[in-house]
Amino acid sequence: MKSNTLTNLLQEFTTERLTSDSAIWDKYLATFPFKQLRAELRWVHVTFQRKWIITSLRGHLNTCRLIRSGLKNSPTINPQQFEQAWLWLAQAHQLEDTVHTFSNYSSGDLSNLELPLVQLKPGDVVLSYKTKEYLRSQPLSWQVRLASNSPVTHALVVASNHDGEIKLMAAGDATSGLGIVTAEPKPGEIFLIMSPTPEIRERLLPHIASWQVAAEAHSVPWPELKVQIANVIGIFTVLMAFLEQPLVIKNPYNKQKGVYCSELIDRLFKEIGIVISPRCVHDSLISPIELFYSPYLIFQGVIVNPVDRNHLKYELRDQFLVN
Repeated sequence: MKSNTLTNLLQEFTTERLTSDSAIWDKYLATFPFKQLRAELRWVHVTFQRKWIITSLRGHLNTCRLIRSGLKNSPTINPQQFEQAWLWLAQAHQLEDTVHTFSNYSSGDLSNLELPLVQLKPGDVVLSYKTKEYLRSQPLSWQVRLASNSPVTHALVVASNHDGEIKLMAAGDATSGLGIVTAEPKPGEIFLIMSPTPEIRERLLPHIASWQVAAEAHSVPWPELKVQIANVIGIFTVLMAFLEQPLVIKNPYNKQKGVYCSELIDRLFKEIGIVISPRCVHDSLISPIELFYSPYLIFQGVIVNPVDRNHLKYELRDQFLVN
């Protein structure tokens, strides 16, 4: 059964940990309940999800140790390191909350989970979950599936919604780079809708409008090499997560012109001064599923193609209840 230990830790770290007192950091590291959390997380049925939470906790502790080490030479905390430490802990908390929420959905009524298309707002992030049937015929989606260990293989952002005419902005091979696509899931595709807070949405909108101009002009290419390297790094990141060790390394082709799907979301948030996920400390790394666990996005519901409505419960069961 889910406990409140992670929730309490995140609240404590957020409100009380911004201090340059070395003794407080020593105490925090010495008393961090890592073994207790590991034992409490046994309720998480899927091994990789449990290990990814533990990996995030290790990332948090590793960064806290860097902060403590830095205080030997400086009287002030490195703000980027503090933000990184918070992100790792917040990601672990978001992961646990998400698994708990979807575990309940997997065995219950899904009618209140579905959203109508007209509810989409500019700034919403749309994550594309692919069913097993869809993945069998889509090699690129399989690559992303392998690189992230997740069937969430694409990310889009709502660019506009004028009287129900919804435009999604996406960066992919199907659009030959950055382009505009229809706001309707294909057969075998489920949209997971994530929203920023109203304040963050307001800040994002001018940047989304600027990228939309580029998308409609087809002026941002598809960065094939950057994508392939991100996938390779993703595979090693997944393997290290099974060993409960965080891996954050640079993509050597992050300067290649163009963006891929989740990189676009990363860029939008960085333009307003927000690092959306721990691995986003470097550019051109983030996978679509990491947006699902970002503390800056709130899950709202799903949009399902009618032919897949009956499959939804089984897909959720396989993802959150079956190892």
